[in-house]
Amino acid sequence: MRAVSLRAAQSMEVVELPRPEPAAGEVLVRLLGNGICGSDLHFWHHGPAGEPGVLGHEMCGEVVAVGAALDDGLLGVRGAIWSGNACGTCALCRDGLGHFCASAPTLGGFRPDTLGGLAEYVCVEPHRVLPADPALRIDQIALAEPLANAIRALDRDGVREARHCLVIGCGPLGLAHVAAARALGIPTVVAVEGRAKRRAAALAVGADEVIDPGDDLARACTARFGVGPDLVVECVGSPATTYLATSVVRPTGTVLLMGVCGEPFRVNTYRWLEREIVVRTSIGTGATEQRLALDWIEWGVVDVAPLISAHIGLDEVPEAFAALAAGADEVKIVVEHQR
Repeated sequence: MRAVSLRAAQSMEVVELPRPEPAAGEVLVRLLGNGICGSDLHFWHHGPAGEPGVLGHEMCGEVVAVGAALDDGLLGVRGAIWSGNACGTCALCRDGLGHFCASAPTLGGFRPDTLGGLAEYVCVEPHRVLPADPALRIDQIALAEPLANAIRALDRDGVREARHCLVIGCGPLGLAHVAAARALGIPTVVAVEGRAKRRAAALAVGADEVIDPGDDLARACTARFGVGPDLVVECVGSPATTYLATSVVRPTGTVLLMGVCGEPFRVNTYRWLEREIVVRTSIGTGATEQRLALDWIEWGVVDVAPLISAHIGLDEVPEAFAALAAGADEVKIVVEHQR
C-alpha cells in the first residue's frame, strides 16, 4: 500500500509499505480521506521521535475486512475513524478520559507498529469506526475530528454558559470553535483573523464579526464587549496571542488555550490573579464527542464546507506540507486517497 512517511524533520516521501492484516477483534479499514491538521505540521517541523512515522488523525474510511471473532456485518461500514485508544478499564477510562489512556498508541503516532490517516489502510478495533450517513462526502466525515475537539473544549460547565466568545485565530481549529460556539448557543461570537480567506470562512460558519489583528484589539474589544468577552479561545499558539487572550478577557472570565505553543515564555500570573481569570486547556477528543460532531454535520447543525480550501491526493502531500510551512493561504486541506 502507499503511505506518506515522515522520514525526518521537514522531510516526507510517498513510500510503499506492507498492507496490514487485521488481528482477532480488529477490522481492516481502507482509508478514503484525511484532513491535514496543524499538529501534523508541528510534527513535520520537528520530525519523528525515532522511527519514521505516518501522520494523520482526521480520517474517513470504509471497513473492507474483519479479523477472527468479528461479524461480517461490519463489512462496508463507512465513517469517521476515531484515532484514540481506550482500554475501557483503567482509572482514566473509568473517569471518561479515555483519550488519555496509555494502553496503546493513538493512530497517527510514531511507533513503528502504528499507522495514520496518510496511509491507504489501517487496522483498528470496531468501536473506533463511527458510521456516517452514506450521503456525506469524504471531506465532511474527516472534519468530524477537528469539530469534536472544539465540542470537547466548549461543552463543559463554566464555558458553555458564556455570553460572549472571542476566538483568536481562524485556522481550522479556530473555525471549528466558532462553529461549535454558535451551535452551542453562545449569543455573541467574534473572531480575530487577518487572512481574507479565513475571515470569510469565519463569517460563513457563524461569526457575528471578524476583527483584523492589525487593529487595536483592546480598543475593539472594549467597543464590542464593554469590559471584555467572558470567554476567549486562543487558537494560534504563540506567546503574543496568549498574552493578548489573557489581557482582553473580562474579570472572572475564562481563557481557553487551544493553540500549540512549543516555546517557553514568561508570564506574570499576578495579572491573572488580580482579575480572577480562569485559564484552561483542552487537547484531543474522545469517541463520544467525535460521534456528536459527526451527528451535527449529518443533521446540518454545522456546515464544515467553508473550512475546506483544497483537495489533494497522496502524491501531493509532501509538497502541500512544505507549502503550508511557507505560509500558503489555505484553510483546511483534505487528502483524498483515490485522487
